Amino acid sequence: MHVRAPERLQRKLRWVFVTQAIVAILAMALALVCGGTFLRDRMLQDRMENESAHLWGLIASDPQARSSGMGFDSWLVPAGPAGEAELPADVRGLRLGFQHIGDGGRLAIVTEQNGRRLVLTFLPQAANRIVLYFTLLALLLGIICILVLARLGYRASNVVMEPLVRLADAMVRWDPATPSVHAFDRVEQDEEPVAEVEQLRASLRTVAGRMREYIERERDFTRDASHELRTPLTVVRVAGDLLAQEALSERGARSLRRMGNALREMEELVDAFLVLARHPDVPLDMEEIDVAEVVHEQAALALPLLEGKQVVIDVVEHAQPRVQAPLRVPGVMLAQLLRNACAHTDQGRIEVRIESDRIEVEDTGAGMDAATLARAFQPFFRGSDSVVSGKGLGLHVVQRLAERLGWSVDLHSSPGAGTTATIRFAG
Repeated sequence: MHVRAPERLQRKLRWVFVTQAIVAILAMALALVCGGTFLRDRMLQDRMENESAHLWGLIASDPQARSSGMGFDSWLVPAGPAGEAELPADVRGLRLGFQHIGDGGRLAIVTEQNGRRLVLTFLPQAANRIVLYFTLLALLLGIICILVLARLGYRASNVVMEPLVRLADAMVRWDPATPSVHAFDRVEQDEEPVAEVEQLRASLRTVAGRMREYIERERDFTRDASHELRTPLTVVRVAGDLLAQEALSERGARSLRRMGNALREMEELVDAFLVLARHPDVPLDMEEIDVAEVVHEQAALALPLLEGKQVVIDVVEHAQPRVQAPLRVPGVMLAQLLRNACAHTDQGRIEVRIESDRIEVEDTGAGMDAATLARAFQPFFRGSDSVVSGKGLGLHVVQRLAERLGWSVDLHSSPGAGTTATIRFAG
């Protein structure tokens, strides 16, 4: 499924916030676990110190007082070895201060006053549960806050990014062939403009304007040049017709025929350029054309290109299609394909097949490798071993004309196996 650029931008932005939220939650959970462990020990130490001080206060008025706190145990004994003997075995030999005893997580604090020692122990299971509850509660509240902030941040970023997203959407829908400077205008004129987006929008409008000027200038030049070429071509044709009425030598007659063929080719190319120079919105002058008639005519015109070669041109009619196209355009397209086939075929045959939806030109020539085939339609490209005269515009012109008519043209070739060129009609 194809996803438009603005949708991809919004998806990336959404994933950025989701990733940030996940990282923040993991970092907070790690901090709570580490901090909870540290705070637990500190909290328990403070609790036991307070309980010990409170118990000494009770003992001052009642020597028999003992800790009544949940989880606490206390012993009051004389300081020194004699008092140690009165203690249970698991709490003997403890140093003064706060400490851990045993393997069960039991805690103890030992203090001395007036020759007496107070040993206070605590089993922290209850405290652990309390710390766990508070840690989970803090984690839950933190997750909620992070998610809410991420959502608000995502919505705020969408507000900021909305003009850029619309601009990107306009860029996706923008057609360079018919550049419009209004394509990048704000959709909502009352929205608060963003300076950076407006700067980008202005730059795109400038580029669109320059491209439109360039395309129009190129189209005008092509049209004007093509029209200007008609006059000298007409003069040459009239002069050729007058010469044809004179008695010429065989050499002169042959030269006149070659000049006539070249003149016909130039006139067809001028017509093709005029078609390409027309604005896409301007309809072409279409006529119903008999494809077989065009094929036979161009095959006959291509025969002089095979002089001195053992190559024949065969026309195979599997159908007799009729197409809608400008008068000379199909002939120009086929002539270019035949010219290439004749130039690259030294022996064998060139077969032109007429199908109901296409014309195929197959030769037994040298063929092309993958690298050459990939660049065959590029303007001014000629293979390194090409023997074709010209500037390498033939196939490019054929492709442009096919696109203008809604047709398609493609090549299939491999070295030593010849080439097959196909013009496929629309619909």
